[in-house]
Amino acid sequence: MFLGTIRRPDKAAAHRQLRFRVSIMVFAVVAVNRVTPPVLYHRTDEKLHTLRRLHAFAETLCSLLERCSSMRELKRLHARVVTGGLVGDAFLVGKIIAFCAVSAAGDIGYAQAVFDRAPNRNRFMWNSLIRGFTISRYPRKALSLHRQMLGSGLLPNEFSLPFVLKCCASELAFEEMLLIHALVFKLGYAAQVFVQNSLLNSFMACGSTGLAQRLFNEMPQKSVVSWNSMIDGYCQSGNMDAAFCLFRDMMHSGLEPDKFTLVSLLSICSQTRYLKLGRLMHHRIQVSGVDSDVILGNALLDMYAKCGDLSSAHICFNHMPERDVITWTTMVSALANNRQVELSRSWFDQMPERNVVSWNAMISCYVQCGQCHEALDVYRQMQSFNVEPDEATLTSVLSACSQLGDLITGKKIHEYVCLRSPTPSITLCNSLVDMYAKCGLVDMALDFFNTMPRKDVVSWNVIIGALAIHGRAMEAINIFREMIAEGIHPDGFTFVGLLSACSHGGFLEVGQNLFKAMSDVYRVPLEIEHYACMVDLLGRGGQLLAAVELINSMPVRPDIVIWGALLGGCRIHGNLKIIKQVLKQVLESASDSGGLYVLLSNAYGEACKREDMQKVRKLMEQRGITKDWATSSLEINGQLYEFMVDNKITGDIYFFLDCLTDHMKSNSFLAKKSFSGYHQLPDFHADWCCWNLGELNLVLCRGYQSDLRELFECSLIIEAYLEYIHALGVKLDQGELKSLLIEALDSPTLHVDAVRIKGRDKVWSHAVLMLLQPGMVDKLQGGPLLILPTPYWPPSPVFSSSHASTPSKKSGKGRPNNLD
Repeated sequence: MFLGTIRRPDKAAAHRQLRFRVSIMVFAVVAVNRVTPPVLYHRTDEKLHTLRRLHAFAETLCSLLERCSSMRELKRLHARVVTGGLVGDAFLVGKIIAFCAVSAAGDIGYAQAVFDRAPNRNRFMWNSLIRGFTISRYPRKALSLHRQMLGSGLLPNEFSLPFVLKCCASELAFEEMLLIHALVFKLGYAAQVFVQNSLLNSFMACGSTGLAQRLFNEMPQKSVVSWNSMIDGYCQSGNMDAAFCLFRDMMHSGLEPDKFTLVSLLSICSQTRYLKLGRLMHHRIQVSGVDSDVILGNALLDMYAKCGDLSSAHICFNHMPERDVITWTTMVSALANNRQVELSRSWFDQMPERNVVSWNAMISCYVQCGQCHEALDVYRQMQSFNVEPDEATLTSVLSACSQLGDLITGKKIHEYVCLRSPTPSITLCNSLVDMYAKCGLVDMALDFFNTMPRKDVVSWNVIIGALAIHGRAMEAINIFREMIAEGIHPDGFTFVGLLSACSHGGFLEVGQNLFKAMSDVYRVPLEIEHYACMVDLLGRGGQLLAAVELINSMPVRPDIVIWGALLGGCRIHGNLKIIKQVLKQVLESASDSGGLYVLLSNAYGEACKREDMQKVRKLMEQRGITKDWATSSLEINGQLYEFMVDNKITGDIYFFLDCLTDHMKSNSFLAKKSFSGYHQLPDFHADWCCWNLGELNLVLCRGYQSDLRELFECSLIIEAYLEYIHALGVKLDQGELKSLLIEALDSPTLHVDAVRIKGRDKVWSHAVLMLLQPGMVDKLQGGPLLILPTPYWPPSPVFSSSHASTPSKKSGKGRPNNLD
């Protein structure tokens, strides 16, 4: 007979059933938590009390987890969960994983560890961890988790799929996106609007505008988010017409645009510089009454700034009831992009709050305007405020170091980059290669380039250009061959570097073949820069008529760079006929380039046509054209000195220059053709001043190399060098020293870090560096650049070895000498 057939009082049956259920629940809790029960319960009230206590404890922990604000607090609560025997509580463990994965104060690694140890994983745990990796630096891990979730037999829901689709968009995983698209239809989530919006965003991010448009057209219901996704996607892809058409269709459908729609449309106006449409959008914003929104205000500021209407941007800024750091940064960037450096700095100083983007805007402003000293000053100020630089900061600072030749700061940035990340980005690596090359360390730049794990076309362009500048044409061509072998397609900048290398190396035939292969083989369009390089190559090679024919066949009008390249060849080969033709073209074009007029004047001077030279100079005066004088800078023990024409920094340098000039006149150096035109001007060249103060790594314009060569022919200077070198214990005769000095002038790069000079053209090493043997560098660094015996040696401590690192700081007109 079954026990169920025995009739008992209802009260007794209910009591027995309650005891049975409580026993099952208690032992279930014990079994799940793998805890041996310390006491075998015999009384129902004790079991109920224990169960209630566990339930209350779990509720308390859940409440505390919701208030948790740091990983330290969470780890304490997690410890109580473990010691309290609640590690099997899926709800509590899910809360812990969600905080670690999604919260700003969380730790995705800790979330992964808790997830791996969870005995029973539910869909909420999977979703939380997938979402956490989606918004982290490792979005590809989210895709891996999604595949593991499917492999475990647990299907995603409508909350899982948007996160996975977002990850596909960030990783451009198009094939996996198509699989998820099929899964959406299979699971029946195709009618969910937010899932469809996620699909739209993902297709647009991967550039599949056709699939996105098809999906959008098939949507039965379209929300404002759907329209915004399509409009913003077309904006990002550059299809402005399609974006405007969608906006018009949106208005016809009866949906009112929200602020995100208007922000996307203002972004279109910014990119296309469509000021008229931007004003219409501004009017609509005012009519709709959302002009007080700070996001819209920032978009309006950016639109007016990009369109060059700074007055409207200023008015918009003043009418904004609320401003954030983005508002101020937008104004600073707007002024910087319009070359209003001082006003931009004034706004920057007034900012109530600055972030790293604000500092980057100011640093980039100075770098773009050529004020690299000020850019480094702002960077140092940024460090004093304990603002951590990002990649954009370091790239701008490295660009400033490249322009200044500031190797010390550049190396500090390199050390910081290595400490910050063992694998820096390609952009930073390219900037480092460029910095080392422009500071004269082309071998170090080449070594660093070879150690780069990944290289893009910019990387190859930088190293090719560096080798070209330093006269290592054959190495540049070999690097290009390696680039092609690696499967990297060259662009226009690649061929600018290659043609420049051929021009400096005299590889006329190779350059002509490369110029022809640009369009025939590599399908790279010919720009005016390529024509300029080719004209320079033909001019240096003596094929001036071919250069003229190339200019006449150009599809665009020649600019001053083209005429300057042609004039350079005419100067070398003394072709006055073409010089006159160039002068005629310059006069017809009404060019205001002072450098081109000076080049014409010098060409006439070298051809001993003094009257024509004076006519060009007089024409410059009549038209009010002036030349932008180049500068040379010298760094001694971390202190930077800059030299310009007629910048009287210290009289000692000019006294020494007078001694050199008198000596050169006495040896008939100034009667040479290379000096026939230049010394009609009263000003000293900036590089001459810099040469007489510095010790190592002289940077000279091309026109003075031959003069220095002749200067080293002077027996007095050779004897002075011999006396100094013999004092160091190096035994050489006059013939050996003379050949080494001449070889030093021909050497493109010999670098010592102690003192550097940065200037306009190429780096010429200190002649004594050619004498170096292992261990002699430190001894020779303290020596003077040029020792002249009495009466040529000036009685000044500037050039003595004991005072070489502390030059005189007498200031004259022009820029101060202390630029640190």
